[in-house]
Amino acid sequence: ADVCIIGTTNRSDLLDESLLRIGRFEKIIEFPSRLTPEQVASISDFHSAKYRTASISTEYIINLLGSDATPAKIEGLWRQASRNAMRRLIEGRRDTFEIAREDFS
Repeated sequence: ADVCIIGTTNRSDLLDESLLRIGRFEKIIEFPSRLTPEQVASISDFHSAKYRTASISTEYIINLLGSDATPAKIEGLWRQASRNAMRRLIEGRRDTFEIAREDFS
């Protein structure tokens, strides 16, 4: 029987040693825990392309996240900003849906 199991974690330091024995996983791929500013910019650009945005600079996003930026945190930041922008539109504080700097707070 051909069985393929894929496991993921963002806390590999907490994995039980028995899971890591030889033969359990054919491949173990680790990604660096810290992203470079270029990687943050690339991931942020990917997520910002989904939305209408005012001029939000990459440097602004990098400064918001600090040194512990992860792809999930970048995505979460954009999702929260889009919710804030939608809330402002629904409340009548805006005429159109567009993410602005104030939506990141």
